Amino acid sequence: MKRILLDLTYDCNMKCPWCVARYVGAEKLAGQISESSYAKVMEHLKQEQYDLYTFHGGEPLLYPELLKRYIKDIKAINPKAKMMLYTNGTLITQDIAFLLNDNNVHACISLNAEGYKGLMHFIQTAPDAEEIFKTIRQLRSYDIRVVKQRFKPFAYESLLLHNIFMNCSINTVPDYTTLKDWTQADIDFIRKELTLLKDKAKYFYTWHTLMQGFKHGCDCTDKKHYYLVTEDVREDPEATVTQSGCSFFRRNMPLHLYTQYQDLCEEFYGGKNNVSNNR
Repeated sequence: MKRILLDLTYDCNMKCPWCVARYVGAEKLAGQISESSYAKVMEHLKQEQYDLYTFHGGEPLLYPELLKRYIKDIKAINPKAKMMLYTNGTLITQDIAFLLNDNNVHACISLNAEGYKGLMHFIQTAPDAEEIFKTIRQLRSYDIRVVKQRFKPFAYESLLLHNIFMNCSINTVPDYTTLKDWTQADIDFIRKELTLLKDKAKYFYTWHTLMQGFKHGCDCTDKKHYYLVTEDVREDPEATVTQSGCSFFRRNMPLHLYTQYQDLCEEFYGGKNNVSNNR
């Protein structure tokens, strides 16, 4: 699968300490992508088609008109294109839900049960807090992405989110910013949490995934990343081919620990991961 990552903005209405956007480029662009940069990206997309187009930030929904424009123009170039939106979910309105549903755009919503990105803070941040959960559940295609900070339990959190959002997958992903610090204790802690999750929910593997650890799950054979710099857009040379799990994990986690991490996924999920854990 050929995949391209498109950064719409680095602005965000949240300030998550584990956000990987801060690692993309030394120069950050305030606001949305410029007209000249947009034209440059679209020229590339006309010359080379992809199977999956992913919209990143920052928070892309801060600029809904730009997202609508991207979706319209990409569909005109590639009517069969698959698209995915990374979002914190707080700005999903009925209009956004209709936009995503009508164009078969998958939403990857970053959310936790508690903490900075927990449900209470989510409600406080959302403009229409009364309707936000109902609106999200109306999406035809979405998953909940839970960032697991080191040594923070995730079994009960996953169960809680599953019972709130029963029509989607709950995907746990370790904090990307701490992978280099991992030790054997991190692997042992994850095993403990997966054992607890299995004890509480026998068929948890049908709705839960531990991200970036499956040995044979990745179908991303080519990936490009266009990130924003001052008054320009630039291709990221570090966006490399992913063959086993996530290349970022493999590059940053100690190799012997990443191997054990993969083994955990094989042991608890048996290769039966219910969603693409490589998005």
